[in-house]
Amino acid sequence: MQEISSMLLRMHQLAVEASNDTYTDKERYIIQDEVNQLKEEINRISNNTEFNGVSLFKKEYTHIPRLIISGTAAIRTDTYLPDLVIKGKSFEEGKMLETFNIYDPIEPYKGSLGQDGGGGKGIRWGGSLDFSEFTADDIEDLIGKGFHSTCITCNRHLSIKFVHGNSSFRMSSAGQHYIEELGIDGVKTGEELVNRIVSIPKGIWHTDLGKPIKYLADSHFIRLQQDPNNGAVLLIYDMRQAYTPTGSVGPVGTISDIKDGKIPQPWFGDPGYGKINYGVAYHYKETVAPPPVIEEDGDLSIQLGASKNDRLWVDLPTVSVKSLNIKKVSVLSHKKSSQAIKTLERAIDLLNTERGKMGAYENRLEHSIRSIENTYENMTAAESHIRDTDMALIATNLAKEEILEQATLAMLTQANGTAQSILSLLKI
Repeated sequence: MQEISSMLLRMHQLAVEASNDTYTDKERYIIQDEVNQLKEEINRISNNTEFNGVSLFKKEYTHIPRLIISGTAAIRTDTYLPDLVIKGKSFEEGKMLETFNIYDPIEPYKGSLGQDGGGGKGIRWGGSLDFSEFTADDIEDLIGKGFHSTCITCNRHLSIKFVHGNSSFRMSSAGQHYIEELGIDGVKTGEELVNRIVSIPKGIWHTDLGKPIKYLADSHFIRLQQDPNNGAVLLIYDMRQAYTPTGSVGPVGTISDIKDGKIPQPWFGDPGYGKINYGVAYHYKETVAPPPVIEEDGDLSIQLGASKNDRLWVDLPTVSVKSLNIKKVSVLSHKKSSQAIKTLERAIDLLNTERGKMGAYENRLEHSIRSIENTYENMTAAESHIRDTDMALIATNLAKEEILEQATLAMLTQANGTAQSILSLLKI
């Protein structure tokens, strides 16, 4: 992993050099040759590093898909968006944490508690997805995957699921969760993909059973909008503003007068509210019932003791070119080189995270070794106490027995001598 880190740093250095327009296209092609060789070497290390026939790095797509239960929704890991999609803070935390000062064209909404929202310029809570690194070659990586969100006052999920099709869309439902299937065939860039997502018509749609369903983004407060500053970024937010123009009332449960220039975070009345994350949300009863129980957790089991559960599960690192998301790193132009710098910085962060995780395992195992050594020493002492002779005690007991034996012999000799003397006198 140290060598992989060195190669990533070298690639970052090359990207910085190639981002200067003092290099010609021919020189950039030469630099790209070295970048390609470094990527191949990273894959070789990832695929071939073994110990006693056991691979020390996780292979791609060897994990068993697991089920995550979020309230009444099930989100399978096989529906997560790939790493080429850059997630914002809200997606990392699983709830709406980002704020956007944007214009919402939807008609203003007035809630029962007086909260304001909808049309007009205002700050809204939500999350963001950056599709800047998406190309036409990545379509298959998105098929069957997607993302979901709820509004800040309900736990009904709206999921966008990417499927094959030419701008087609189909609404389906599972329990209280709505899934919008969007065809993405023919999309070539991240900006085109975001355009297709936000162009999903609003209104009444029908399920396969012919029953009308109100599109969740109309009947609730979830909104999808293109970032006005970057067309490849999708904004997912709650339509209600964090404050009204007068600064009087904000989202449900929050009196959001701005104090010291700070905007208070909306109140989420329930852990199931305000959810936003990767993956397509289904009603878990429609997916699997009951939720599966996962007994094992990790890629490699190390037995630390004699009991069944006295073991350490090691989650092997994934350090391939694909998992580090550097497969498409290119320095063939100024723009691509600049993007490569950002991509390689994230790859270095990912690798450092994996190295830190393995270092934590190593430190834990060192403590385990010392603990086992203490146990071994104590067990050996106990076994020796049972099995081995205590020479000092035995020598003392032997000396004591010898003294007693000699004393007894002396007394018997003296007694016998007295009897013989008496017999001699009687004979006279």
